[in-house]
Amino acid sequence: MIYATDTDITAFALVTKAKFGQNGLTVTCNVTNPAGTLIAGAHVTVTEVDSVNQRGVYKAVCVGSQTSSAGNYLFQFRTTDTTVDQQDLSALVLVASWVNFIDASVASRLPTASYTAPDNVAIAAAVWSAGTRTLTTFGSLVADIWTYSTRTLTAFIIGFLATVSSIQNISGSVVEEQVVSGTIDVENL
Repeated sequence: MIYATDTDITAFALVTKAKFGQNGLTVTCNVTNPAGTLIAGAHVTVTEVDSVNQRGVYKAVCVGSQTSSAGNYLFQFRTTDTTVDQQDLSALVLVASWVNFIDASVASRLPTASYTAPDNVAIAAAVWSAGTRTLTTFGSLVADIWTYSTRTLTAFIIGFLATVSSIQNISGSVVEEQVVSGTIDVENL
């Protein structure tokens, strides 16, 4: 579970005896904050959750006055009953400062009366009716793309890089003969 800072935090432990939930035990819990300081006594309360429907489940609550630091809080549950399967049980709870900001009230949002919907029809009409938009309005971008002389093709079928001019001049060359015969040596091109 992830909690906001300065709020009560809760952890649960299942205490079993012979692999079944054990009710009616005296269970205590110590909590260690992210700095490693022990929180105990009146700041942590332990109760049995439901002895009928959730047998052996115990809940520990650490009060919000002890959770001002963001980080991991370690809950260490303990019972002195030596007949249970495990006397010490641990749970980890995360406290994060960012959680404080995700529960803002709806009233803090932009009121409906302050919202003006955009005129989508007018926006679309302005975009489509613009008469001066052409590829040449991008300055020299288009010309730079089409006249760039060292452009290469990187995914050529034969597996090597070829310039545009070498592909245009392949007809009648030694490379053409090697491609046709399947004996091309790409290492020595």
